[in-house]
Amino acid sequence: MMSRGSFSVLVVQDHKENRKKCTLTPLAGRPGISFVRQSPSPRGSQTVPVSRGILLLLDAPCLSPEDARFLEDGGPLVLVDATWARVPRVLERMAVTDPVRVATRSLPPGIATAYPRTSKLYKDPSAGLASIEALFAASVILGHPRHDWLAGYRWADEFRRRNDWLPAEDGWGGSGDSQKAVDSYGSHGYGSPPERLRYVHR
Repeated sequence: MMSRGSFSVLVVQDHKENRKKCTLTPLAGRPGISFVRQSPSPRGSQTVPVSRGILLLLDAPCLSPEDARFLEDGGPLVLVDATWARVPRVLERMAVTDPVRVATRSLPPGIATAYPRTSKLYKDPSAGLASIEALFAASVILGHPRHDWLAGYRWADEFRRRNDWLPAEDGWGGSGDSQKAVDSYGSHGYGSPPERLRYVHR
């Protein structure tokens, strides 16, 4: 069984990401959370290898509690941190080196963000999430809700309010465990099991 302490995260961050505005910045330096910031080098160089764990992608099979097995050997949950428009460029400089040990997954549809939209250059998708929201939602589905990750997020309470399938800060509330949380989510009309979510990282 995977222990709470073995749950690690790898954040692959675009070089243009504004650290001051990034919702993941409060997690920097925490045990079990690593950041790899891509440099503004030519396309194709300095590829970030992903040899095990779970890589959150768009249009991938839906993340489920059973996927926690991919983290049991210390494999991380891998999250791309970039604006919606630049996610493809970051992924171009990443490589899954062992497809057997790496699961590509997406989040369920319909998760509501609490992050205020401010982009004037690109239209964000209606189902867009802040990076910290995506990370927390994944931890809940995997059975290891990390409430401490939301501690530095200004809109944490509103995020929970808009997604009542998420566990309360003092426990699981009426959900009981990760599978029940997913089932509760499905009961809201988003499908059971959930299908896919297109999300944006902030």
